[in-house]
Amino acid sequence: MHPYQRTLNIHIMFPDHAPRISSGEHRSVRKQLIVKEKRPCYICGRTMDDFMAHIQRKRPSLGKQSVRTQAIECLEIHHLYAEYSQYLNLDPELIAADHPIFADYNHGPYQAVDDIAGSLVLCALHHRGSDSPGRALEEGIHAADFATWLQQKYLKPEHLDQYIPGVIVTRKGISDEDGFLDGKLRSQ
Repeated sequence: MHPYQRTLNIHIMFPDHAPRISSGEHRSVRKQLIVKEKRPCYICGRTMDDFMAHIQRKRPSLGKQSVRTQAIECLEIHHLYAEYSQYLNLDPELIAADHPIFADYNHGPYQAVDDIAGSLVLCALHHRGSDSPGRALEEGIHAADFATWLQQKYLKPEHLDQYIPGVIVTRKGISDEDGFLDGKLRSQ
């Protein structure tokens, strides 16, 4: 194995827009997918229950509600087809016609930016990348090119640590050898 490094610069002109706030529909979709349906991270397969078990092991003194709240915060919703600030410039019918693969995953065709059909459940790592000291951001969809990001889902078990040295992510749970997730957990 050898290292590969690339700098990704993206220059896009976004239209002026109000600061992004979470809409009621977005909050409802998040609750539906993460809490009620217990959808896993699309890349690594970790669920709210996986994060709850991890948090309970790491912070046994936390109460059940605090553990649940923190576990829910470990999973996020990615706007799959459109950044919020660009949505009004896009044609949802073109998106729905071009991307039927997620129609079955998420309750039907895409219609709006916060629509459940345009929402992808990702753990914080595979959404925004690592913000832990000494780590790069390259695991997250907002920081990597699509092919590099997506291939994390299909790595053979013996290669799972090539993206996150010291942290072995499996489709059955979490091995947190160097405390990566500790940086994601709030102390109570």
